[in-house]
Amino acid sequence: MIGFVEGTVAGREDSALLLQVGGIGLRLLVGPESLAKIPQNGTRIKVWTHLAVSQFSWTLYGFLTVESYELFQLFLEVPGFGPRRVLGMVDGADPAKARAAIEAEDNEELARICGISVTTAEKLVVGLRRVRKPAGKKSPKTANAAVNSDQRMVEEALVSLGYGKTEAREAAAASSGVSVEAWVRAALRRAKK
Repeated sequence: MIGFVEGTVAGREDSALLLQVGGIGLRLLVGPESLAKIPQNGTRIKVWTHLAVSQFSWTLYGFLTVESYELFQLFLEVPGFGPRRVLGMVDGADPAKARAAIEAEDNEELARICGISVTTAEKLVVGLRRVRKPAGKKSPKTANAAVNSDQRMVEEALVSLGYGKTEAREAAAASSGVSVEAWVRAALRRAKK
């Protein structure tokens, strides 16, 4: 829903960046390596974001590069890997090397790149194999990643409205819209709840 924000660095917390955008202070969760790279207060920066909506909170995650954001979105496709866990995995990782390790199904290299155990890397690779297209197809470009991101937002919206994950995924996949809001409306009509 919020693709990126551009604003002025207003401060830092233990695991968050405070960004002033149009008179509003946004708190974005970022990894420690990204937090260390954030310039001094008063500097304008652009941060790619992921909004995670749960029963108890809305959490905005921030990424300093679009490549890190896309790797985060890719890892979120795997069941059992939530945004807080995935943030720790992609923070400081080289997205190109991580993608190459995934394509090669090199669990040890992926573990080294992302700072995770080999077992976790194996779960990630197997999970991605199950949810992704056949291996013969190239990974999606930024435009396709945006569509996938929008589809995930539609699925999250339907789940927050009480639909099951499978039902939400099927309704979102079978619908489309010019905006996320229109897509949600189309998916709601398709789900007929």
